[in-house]
Amino acid sequence: MRLWYLQIYKGDLFLDYSIENRLRSIVVPAPRGMIFDREGRIMVDNMPSFDVTITPQYVTKENQDYVLSEVSKILNISKEAINDKLNKVKKQAKFLPVVIKEDIDRDELARVEVNKHRILGLDIKIVIRRTYMNGNMGAHLIGYIGEINSRELQTAKSRFGHEYRQGDLIGKSGIELILEKEIRGDDGMNFFEVDAIGRRQEQSGKKLFSSVADVKSSAGNNIYLTIDMDLQNVAENAFKEGAAGSVAAMDLKTGEMLVMTSKPSFDPTLFSRGIDPVNYLKLLNDPLKPLRNKLVQDHYPPGSTFKAVLAVAGLTEGIIDEHTTIKCPGWYRLGRRTYRCWKRHGGHGIVNLHKAIVESCDTYFWWVGQKLGVDVIAKYAHMLGLGALTGISLPEEKLGLVPSTEWKLKTLKEEWIQGETLSVAIGQGYNLVTPLQLLKAYSIIANDGIIYKPYYVKRIEGPTGKILNVSEPVIEKKLGFDINNLMKVKEGLFGVVNEPKGTARWTRVLGIDTGGKTGTSQVIRMEKEVQKCEEQPYQHRDHAFFVGFAPIDAPEIAVVAMIEHGCHGSTAAAPIVRDVIHAYFKKYKGWQKHIPTDRQKKYIVENRVIKPTTELSTEVSLDKVKENERVIEKENE
Repeated sequence: MRLWYLQIYKGDLFLDYSIENRLRSIVVPAPRGMIFDREGRIMVDNMPSFDVTITPQYVTKENQDYVLSEVSKILNISKEAINDKLNKVKKQAKFLPVVIKEDIDRDELARVEVNKHRILGLDIKIVIRRTYMNGNMGAHLIGYIGEINSRELQTAKSRFGHEYRQGDLIGKSGIELILEKEIRGDDGMNFFEVDAIGRRQEQSGKKLFSSVADVKSSAGNNIYLTIDMDLQNVAENAFKEGAAGSVAAMDLKTGEMLVMTSKPSFDPTLFSRGIDPVNYLKLLNDPLKPLRNKLVQDHYPPGSTFKAVLAVAGLTEGIIDEHTTIKCPGWYRLGRRTYRCWKRHGGHGIVNLHKAIVESCDTYFWWVGQKLGVDVIAKYAHMLGLGALTGISLPEEKLGLVPSTEWKLKTLKEEWIQGETLSVAIGQGYNLVTPLQLLKAYSIIANDGIIYKPYYVKRIEGPTGKILNVSEPVIEKKLGFDINNLMKVKEGLFGVVNEPKGTARWTRVLGIDTGGKTGTSQVIRMEKEVQKCEEQPYQHRDHAFFVGFAPIDAPEIAVVAMIEHGCHGSTAAAPIVRDVIHAYFKKYKGWQKHIPTDRQKKYIVENRVIKPTTELSTEVSLDKVKENERVIEKENE
């Protein structure tokens, strides 16, 4: 009865035990999916790499010194280092190979292959390693992989739907993390027979147990991005050496991201192959923060780029129209305090909305901001996407900050002061935006109030090329702005780049009707005039913004550039935007010749710049200016 119980009733169970005792398994890692740009050019690949291993069961007391000495000579590493690696895995089964040196070069590979027949246990392990084809280009978007830690191991399966083991690689940031579920494949398993003490047995191709079969690995899905590597290269190469900042470009008809870069950057390949502590600490302690994605993880005062928000708010609320004028003497008085316009000596003279945008007149927008009040300004800033997540799928995106009376009372327990409204009106004070938020705000203006959700994945394909998912443009909302009002703002932004007194006039490209706005955001407050920005300590210099789009009448592309401590948006950031827009039109529209457009011809006669025909006529508006001055004087009293 006992024999029947063991062999018949419990036969299957003990057969399983027998198989487990006599079989060992080796995991066959699945290749991660590859990443391509919008044209199918490979950005991230899996390349074969060679690791040297020693199997401990072949290293005995008798031959240990010989093995360590010979391997030391072959790999040019110390015997102690090899022994330490072997000792670290003493609790591991002796038949499992121990990696002694990773990613060896061809010379080392040749030496191992020649000598491994005489050194028992020495072998080569082929490993597929993640390789980022363009170095640090787009590193913050693509991200990197690393060895899974104990905390991630507890949640990885439920989060991504794959099996994970200690020592596996997993996405740590960027697309590698966000699309881990899609990119990671399913590991395979190879089985082999061992004897009673765990030594591997050669089977000459014959399977002892027909019920146990190897499991093939399956590769992850391939990701095609909306990013254009040509435009990305232009943006990255436009940065001056040592500059820190970010650039992004968006297709205004879809919301597709064409460029996403943050500087300084890092090489993700270093992480995928196990970055050493010295290099990691160097990146971590770098004051320019190369590991942060400055497009979404850092926020700044928007400076004068915020004036477009004031223009939209003022026109929509009926506070101003295109004929509303004031006089800018170079200052604006509120109560007992005098606020100095950036053009202090003589001011901008008689200013209407168009001229105020073109020449970035602080005085005009202080006046408009005081009329609107901070809460109305906040309302329109929120409508244009500021103070909120952009909707793009990137980790640790900052919300930014749009201040209001309620916010200050709730956060700082203080009442709002009128003078703070003036700071907000020109993009200073409590105002904070991420560069990507600013790009989205200007895309809404360019698109006549249509809000597209930004995205960077064009499609996902299986390992065999089967299309699994295609991204479609998503319209989040259509704002009911008066298109004529938005056109007045866009005309002003066109003048910034193309008119003789525009703050970014030297970035004009003949044949492309570009509009945009410069912005210089103050880092520290200066009570009195000091030396030039470039002469100040680096950390005290102003940040530089420029955001632009083209063409004005039917916008296709919008670009934002932010240079930390770049001093001036017109000289540090605007040229980068110009170069990206230039490259876009050259590639996609066949633009080649520097022939002025009809809009640009108004300001060019035989290559000489003439006065714009849209400039305000002093005679027409003088009475209105005097009336506004009387109103302002009365309000100040």
